[in-house]
Amino acid sequence: MLLEAAILPAAIGETFNVCTGVGTSVRRVVELILELTESKSQPLFGARPARRNELWLSSGSARKAEQILGWKAPTALQDGLRLTIDWFRTHPLECKTLAKA
Repeated sequence: MLLEAAILPAAIGETFNVCTGVGTSVRRVVELILELTESKSQPLFGARPARRNELWLSSGSARKAEQILGWKAPTALQDGLRLTIDWFRTHPLECKTLAKA
């Protein structure tokens, strides 16, 4: 997809959302990460007052990416989080390098 975005004339100067198009709250992402990591941590939702103009749900449309680039999200959020967590668990040396950057 990145190569197509770089070379397709129709993509030049365009901005694309790389997303599933399914709205997900930050709370749900935190819950998924805790579940997938089997963490015993307890999130402190509401520990600080909400900011004015707080974004409660974020969703994008990948329609333009699909129309121009022929790209559609191949992975659901939960599966992508699982794959990312698995990668970090199996690449401890790279994680240490990333942490130093």
